[in-house]
Amino acid sequence: MRTAIVIVLSTAAIVAGCTHKTTEVSTAAAPTAAQQVVVPYEAGATTQAKQTAANRLCQEQYGVGLGVFMADDWAGHATYACTKA
Repeated sequence: MRTAIVIVLSTAAIVAGCTHKTTEVSTAAAPTAAQQVVVPYEAGATTQAKQTAANRLCQEQYGVGLGVFMADDWAGHATYACTKA
């Protein structure tokens, strides 16, 4: 009986000594509609071709050269957010 009590108390002491780690996640603000471009494309267009077009449009319109894919709203139109990074 004493052995069982010692084992339970030992286990409780070990568990109590463990630390609880938390991770904090923060989300970046979504780009405004003014920082987005819509890339028209035809059936069969590659993802690379759409990305290149988005990067070009972002550079021309907002001075930043990176378009990040957001959505393919309807057939033939993909939306990209223009970002600096």
